[in-house]
Amino acid sequence: MQRAIKPEKRRTWPSYVADVWRRTGKPVYLVVICPDDKVAEWARQPIEIGPQVTLTPGAISPSMVPLVGRDDEQIPSIDMAVFSAYMHSDGPHGEQALRALIERLDLLDVADAEFYIGSLEETLSTQSLETLEGLMSSGTHDFQIYSKRRYEEGLAEGRDEARIETEQEAVLNVLAVRGIAVDPETLERIRSCQDFNILKVWHMRAVTVDEVAEIFT
Repeated sequence: MQRAIKPEKRRTWPSYVADVWRRTGKPVYLVVICPDDKVAEWARQPIEIGPQVTLTPGAISPSMVPLVGRDDEQIPSIDMAVFSAYMHSDGPHGEQALRALIERLDLLDVADAEFYIGSLEETLSTQSLETLEGLMSSGTHDFQIYSKRRYEEGLAEGRDEARIETEQEAVLNVLAVRGIAVDPETLERIRSCQDFNILKVWHMRAVTVDEVAEIFT
């Protein structure tokens, strides 16, 4: 997916082609996916490598890809709907393309839907991905169920919460073992703290303080 004109990127394309040809021995065609017509026009320009060696990329642009609509029954393929979303999500009909894709998710099982949403997470612009998430959340589809990125973020958040809770308990346990009383206000302050590093400091201070208030100073 090539979203912007980057001259340095074109210098890498011949090496991709040469590497595939070296490994397979088969003819290699370079096709660049460009969700912008101007970028596609740039990508199609021949790359002069040397005498008698020229690489001419192919490029697919939005103007070449049908816009799949919500009522577009003649193109029922989920693959076509996904590709339409790839190519048109940043354009004037972006929301239409995304809505059409969402409606076709009902035709898939969860595993397949996760695959397609995951691929969109890797390719859509940040703005289009936020639009997709908003459209799904406002309807009958839960974006987070299908989203690998959200799932991984949830795991990370869960791990962070567990670390914080463990450290909160460690502070209280040290104080309890040392026989230092903890009043309700202090208990609430420790349990409400969500900063792991601060809790770590309180934990270390709890080993040596004589009064509970000293862990905060």
